[in-house]
Amino acid sequence: MTNVKKNFRSALSVVMCICMLIGLLPAFELQSTALSTSVSTLSQLVSALEDSSVNEIIVTQTITLTDGTELYANGKTVRAQVTGVDEQGIVQTGSTYNVFKTAANATVHIYDMTIMGGSVSAVVNATGKLYLDNVTITRSGSEENAGGGIVNGVQKLQNNKNVNHKTAYVVMKNSSIVRNVAIYGGGFMNYGTLIMDGCSLSENRSINAAGGGGAGENEGYAYLNNCTVANNTSSEIGGGINVCKGGELYIMNCTFTGNVTYCNGGSNYGGAVGDNDCVVKAVNSIFANNYYINKSTQTVTPNDIGIYKGNDVTAYNSIVGTVSGGTATLENCSNNTDGLFAAYVTGNVLAGDGTESTADFSKPAVVQNASGELYTPVNGDYQGDIAGVPTYFDYTDLDNIRMYFTDEDGEGNTDTTFFAGSAVEPTDTPVGNALDDGSRETTLIGSSNSLGEGKTIYTIKVVASEHGKIKGGTIYGDSYIVVSDGSVVSVEEVVTVTLEATPDSGYYFDKWEILEGASESSEAASIAAEIEALKAQKTAITDAVTEMADQKDAINENISYGDSTSYWYTSDKQTLVTDTNKLVNTLNGYKTSFSSYSDVVSAITTANLSTKSTSSSSVRSGKFKTWCNTVITTATSVTTLLNTHLTEVQAAITAKQAEYEAAIAAANAETGINPGNNPMEFVVNRNLSLKADFVATAPDYTVTFHSNTEPETTVTQSFAAGHYTQNLTANTFTNEGQPFL
Repeated sequence: MTNVKKNFRSALSVVMCICMLIGLLPAFELQSTALSTSVSTLSQLVSALEDSSVNEIIVTQTITLTDGTELYANGKTVRAQVTGVDEQGIVQTGSTYNVFKTAANATVHIYDMTIMGGSVSAVVNATGKLYLDNVTITRSGSEENAGGGIVNGVQKLQNNKNVNHKTAYVVMKNSSIVRNVAIYGGGFMNYGTLIMDGCSLSENRSINAAGGGGAGENEGYAYLNNCTVANNTSSEIGGGINVCKGGELYIMNCTFTGNVTYCNGGSNYGGAVGDNDCVVKAVNSIFANNYYINKSTQTVTPNDIGIYKGNDVTAYNSIVGTVSGGTATLENCSNNTDGLFAAYVTGNVLAGDGTESTADFSKPAVVQNASGELYTPVNGDYQGDIAGVPTYFDYTDLDNIRMYFTDEDGEGNTDTTFFAGSAVEPTDTPVGNALDDGSRETTLIGSSNSLGEGKTIYTIKVVASEHGKIKGGTIYGDSYIVVSDGSVVSVEEVVTVTLEATPDSGYYFDKWEILEGASESSEAASIAAEIEALKAQKTAITDAVTEMADQKDAINENISYGDSTSYWYTSDKQTLVTDTNKLVNTLNGYKTSFSSYSDVVSAITTANLSTKSTSSSSVRSGKFKTWCNTVITTATSVTTLLNTHLTEVQAAITAKQAEYEAAIAAANAETGINPGNNPMEFVVNRNLSLKADFVATAPDYTVTFHSNTEPETTVTQSFAAGHYTQNLTANTFTNEGQPFL
């Protein structure tokens, strides 16, 4: 027996170790293979950027960029020690220094870099010329800091208007300011001159109680060409961009969509652009599906351009859904936004901790191009009633930035309209690129082309969870383009996502909770339809039983009254006959509505019920008690039969729900969705919303295993909290071939 115990204990020990290791895996963050290094000076940064083995550079204090600095990052990330926003999108306490500051009057170039700041602006350019090419600024800021991603210039007010427009310059090309937060100016704060060419301003938030400019606040000169401004939120003027204190905003070939101003009394604040007595001009641009949401009532109102004060807003050849407040000059514009975009998703306003507004709204899906900029593909079937015009953008001279377009008049002559900069002869090369990496036809309006045939957009959203953090998904929702054939994703274009949940101390990962999009398999859909039919049947039976009970009560009340009085008035008898006739008609109607229940039909048919006249003469001489009792008895029998069927239907619903869950599990397993897996890798083939459930750590527990042998052998094993005894089956542990139970 000694050898038996030894063999058993060895097997048990091995299996237990494996189980414990599996159980512990979700509690630890998987280590990245990318090499990180820390730097505190510009020279150290340059060396780290040149080191091919380093992918991430952690800046431990502000680095001042001197005149002539050129940084080539080759796709590397440069970040503060602790970012202001975590990977999922939750605001956290971050480092309190800027990542970069330009030296006074310095000219600086940065290429191919991702910059992540702490709880203050990631980049500050007070008086320099800063050129950003293929740079992403993200996950920076806090609700106590203005300009979450970048601050350009220094404010100088005269008569409440900023006059420092030409003292600092930022030129961004093929770059992004995304997922930053601030008290106002969620993405940027501009006092100088800001140029954005082929850029995206998306999912930035002004999260203070009264912070304008979700994407950015502009008190200087801002020029946007071929840009997407999408899914930004503010708590004051300008869900997208707030133009105030003498600022000027020039927009060409851009798309503003999904932006929200979330406050009370902001009906003229502008979901996309809010103008506070400034200059706003646009051409070839889209302003659609932006909103004002009343914070108190959670009422959602379409609200694209808001004129808080003044009337200097002009748009040419653009799609403008709504204008609120003052009057805008719209030349050759359309408000037709129906079916404009390729895909829509449900949006909510996100607080700093990731909690969502009760109100939700429809917004276009935002996807990435090859270099990382976000854009919103339009619907190829959209039937627009206007066309774009050739546009021109010249910023070689930063002190004379020119935006203009050409159009033919009714007589075939070409007219040139300048709405930024001084007039010159038009060049021969109009803007030729769209943000989706495709070429721009001169008739295109907005920043991107249509999605194209055979492609679908799916969005994966990971809702904020208590007691843990998530990698691989965000509270914003991440959208992906997949090539599809019907409901099946093409094997040549499979997109996979990996989500990893890391619990806080004192908690362990329990499961992924799928909130929406659990399954789109045909089998699950068919079972779901059967369940809905059974539920409808259950409701019909329940309603019928209640209906008969109410009608029987009315009859019995009248009979009781008749039994208690020596004389029935004719009107009382008429009421009794009317109520009984009503029940007769109800029962006879059930022969049709419950025709599938032969016993119910038979009981009603056998009773052979008919109605009686309610005329005064008939009622005066009639005897009704026996007839009434027959009707009541029939109703009681039918009620009993229906209650029996109700029990059967409920049992069928329970069984079908089990089938449905099994079908969901099977469909999910095909794509890798297993609620118990962590990390969980799955194929993107549907819209999906989910969250991680974390459970508080419980005390350790013990399990005693008993053998099937004689004499009985028992072994007791301790388990750490968070491990699952259901993984330990009767056949897991053996005693020379005999299972332990």
